[in-house]
Amino acid sequence: MQRSLAARIASGLPTAHTADHARYSGSSSLRNLSANLYALAEAEATLACHSLGLDPGLGFTHLDAAGRDSLALDLMEPVRPAVENYCFDLVGRRAFHRSDFHESASGYVRLLPPLSHELAETLPRWRQAVAPWAERVAHLLGQAIAGKWLPTAPLSGRHRRQAQDEVRLRRAMRPPSPSTPSTKQRPTPQSPTTQPSRLTFTCHECGTAIPGRARRYCPACGVLLPGFGSATRARRGQAIAGTRAELEHWRSEHPGAVADPQRFRELILPGLASVRLRQIMDALDCAKSTASLIRSGRHVPALRHWAKLAALGGVTSPLGTSMCPG
Repeated sequence: MQRSLAARIASGLPTAHTADHARYSGSSSLRNLSANLYALAEAEATLACHSLGLDPGLGFTHLDAAGRDSLALDLMEPVRPAVENYCFDLVGRRAFHRSDFHESASGYVRLLPPLSHELAETLPRWRQAVAPWAERVAHLLGQAIAGKWLPTAPLSGRHRRQAQDEVRLRRAMRPPSPSTPSTKQRPTPQSPTTQPSRLTFTCHECGTAIPGRARRYCPACGVLLPGFGSATRARRGQAIAGTRAELEHWRSEHPGAVADPQRFRELILPGLASVRLRQIMDALDCAKSTASLIRSGRHVPALRHWAKLAALGGVTSPLGTSMCPG
């Protein structure tokens, strides 16, 4: 009975049966050598199927059989020439000894260390050989399914290498900044008495030198990017100025007021349990996440907002001395 791949790997490298039970057979040992290499390639093909979400037991050219990974055997077919070339090359360049093999009384031949370890070190070779074929089968099956599907190459890393090549090409085509030396020109070494130059900050978009590190983009690129235009900066400045003016006006009307978070949780927070988030957002002009934090008690708002929240929760005189001891 043919044993499964898992059983063969668990018990060591597979064995081959020879017809001559009486003496050592060189041809049987050669077949055993190639059989071990095929078993290693089959193991990598099975792992590739699992990595891509394929069932290794559902093959196309090999019939499905119990205890056999038919799809893994299908993926091995394009790799067979590489396995055979490696096997013949190994036979031609390596000297084998009788101690490399063991033949049992029943005629089974088994590889022994260090030869078996040498073959096991070829697993990365078969992994790289099987990967593109496994990904090609997965892509063909993905194109046949209904719905949205995005081809990936997690085994060979082909898409990742293409993206890295594109990034290198863009960097090579980017003109060097006048303030920074070119990558092909080696900067002249500084003498011990020369003071090192200050670090120059450049625009993240075009590479032009900009003064200071507070800005990330030059004025030319800042206008093109959303959120960095002059109109957007003007609106942002007006909003900040309005908030500061409102805060100063409130402080002038309530001098010496000090917020007590515990009093907020005891008097105002219980009344907010039945208030909708939209009401809190409209009253404080804040985001929904901030309103949720306030209503759940995880965030205590500024003291100037307590009156609005107290009105929403039905609490009178929210800024009494008991709530704001000073």
